[in-house]
Amino acid sequence: MGFTDRERTIAATVAVVGVGTAAVLVALCNKRKIIQRFRGPLYDQTIRVVTNAEECQQIVGTLRNHCRDYRILGFDCEWVTEKGKRHPVALLQLASHQGLCALIRLCQMKRIPPELGELLNDPGILKVGIGAIEDAQLLRSDYNLKVESALDLRHLAERCRVPGPYGMARLAEKSLGLQLDKHWRVRASDWEALELSERQLKYAANDAHVAVELFRMYADRVLRCGIFTTRKKWFDSLMTEIECFLDQRYKDPPKSQKGATSGGKNGKKKLLD
Repeated sequence: MGFTDRERTIAATVAVVGVGTAAVLVALCNKRKIIQRFRGPLYDQTIRVVTNAEECQQIVGTLRNHCRDYRILGFDCEWVTEKGKRHPVALLQLASHQGLCALIRLCQMKRIPPELGELLNDPGILKVGIGAIEDAQLLRSDYNLKVESALDLRHLAERCRVPGPYGMARLAEKSLGLQLDKHWRVRASDWEALELSERQLKYAANDAHVAVELFRMYADRVLRCGIFTTRKKWFDSLMTEIECFLDQRYKDPPKSQKGATSGGKNGKKKLLD
């Protein structure tokens, strides 16, 4: 059966619109990669220091809004060790995919709002980092804050066959081409100080922010997102793929195994080098 001129015109228009839409979607997907290439993976970083319950409530609300679009948070903790004894976690770092890095100074807060606990305990939001399960255990022990859906990025690095060892600095360099400041003087500095230095703030924010960018890269390798696949559908499928890693401590492979990683959780800050 033949087509009328009108039907041919409609079909051609639909085809052009479809191709154009696909091109726009591809361009949008590649936009961030192009920007990162010229400005660096942390180009959109914004650091917010939180010292009281009211500020914490506000920042948690913002982080939740960011997680509606992409349900992950970079996650890390800092603390002071004095004469071999660990103090309670002093600083909780949470970063969103939009570059917001919340540095929550637990050591200065007289009250921890329930909203923070609800965010950390939300199983629908991934908390990603190096040693994330161990950090989650410390928060539970020190502040009775339960963390659900914690993911140690070393599981994904291994899944993606990234050569070890799997410290944060090495993964950032190998996967993102980023040099992190991991000087021991900053790592072992006073995280309970009245005011944190600019170097401390940057160090802490970068750890959480880089975790987000590493997750982006590894997640895309684990499960490609089709042009017409919604982010929600892709993320739901991804969660199924990586569910076996959630809240599971990472275990180093045997030393004899090629590409073995270094360091356990004893001396967590050492494995970040």
